[in-house]
Amino acid sequence: MTDDSIGIDISKDRLDAVRLSDGGGRSFSNDARGFRALRTWLRAAPPARVVYASTGPYHAAFECACTGHLPLCKVNPLQARRFAQARGVPAKTDLVDARMLAAMGAAFALEPDRPAPAGQHDLKELQVERCALVRDRTRLLNRLKTQTLALTRRQTRARLAQAERQIAATQAEIEIRLRARRARPALHSRHRSRHRGCPSDRMPRNRHARPQASRQPRRPRAHGSPIRTMAGACLHTGRTQAVA
Repeated sequence: MTDDSIGIDISKDRLDAVRLSDGGGRSFSNDARGFRALRTWLRAAPPARVVYASTGPYHAAFECACTGHLPLCKVNPLQARRFAQARGVPAKTDLVDARMLAAMGAAFALEPDRPAPAGQHDLKELQVERCALVRDRTRLLNRLKTQTLALTRRQTRARLAQAERQIAATQAEIEIRLRARRARPALHSRHRSRHRGCPSDRMPRNRHARPQASRQPRRPRAHGSPIRTMAGACLHTGRTQAVA
């Protein structure tokens, strides 16, 4: 593996990849065939990181297919855009974005993200669906309070009953998958050995952060002691000043 960075700009139908070392780039389709072709292209010279920006629903399939196979680094698209502006690159095209993502990964020496546990994406999708159904149920309940016609109230009650059934079915599927996930002791014991004091379903975003239990309690600030920034500049002393 070489200390090289690959930037990938993800759109609805296409993946634009640029290698930072030689500037070479290729385009792949945003589907299973394109993911296989991308992995084959990177197999000859495996990079240290593959940087891509979160693009809502467009990066989900790429993330699921390449997690565990490529050293993925997901970044915030706003931060990636600010990095390009700081380098004086006002243009915004697919290839330019991919090249800036690769440069951002090399400049900050981004480390690959830890692969998500098996089934994490499915649980997230089920939870999003359940939240949407709960919002629909709340909306229907509020509408029912203002309706006066028998026909509209009957239709709203029928939709409420359907929403309740869908919520129950989604919740049951979530519980089934959670029980199946807890039934894998090897995965959870390995995860707990790496991150003590952290729940198995959550991983700290900062891999160098100490667990919450090991942090020292914050000492109360005495009256009159200055509040300082990280650079050490005094912003406020806490003392009241007499008005002349």
